[in-house]
Amino acid sequence: MNHLFCDYGYNIEVGENFYSNHNLVLLDGNKVTFGDNVVNKYIPSNVVAVGNPCRVIKQL
Repeated sequence: MNHLFCDYGYNIEVGENFYSNHNLVLLDGNKVTFGDNVVNKYIPSNVVAVGNPCRVIKQL
């Protein structure tokens, strides 16, 4: 079973080709936007990745 957890739900915008895995948590106290194809390269597991272009900032 997949779950989406969010604060409000109305501050979230999702573009084309969006994918998430199980138990997605979005803290949408402000606007959260997933644009069309923003991440265009492989992001490894167990990392924190942020920004545009997306980059790994921390290994978990």
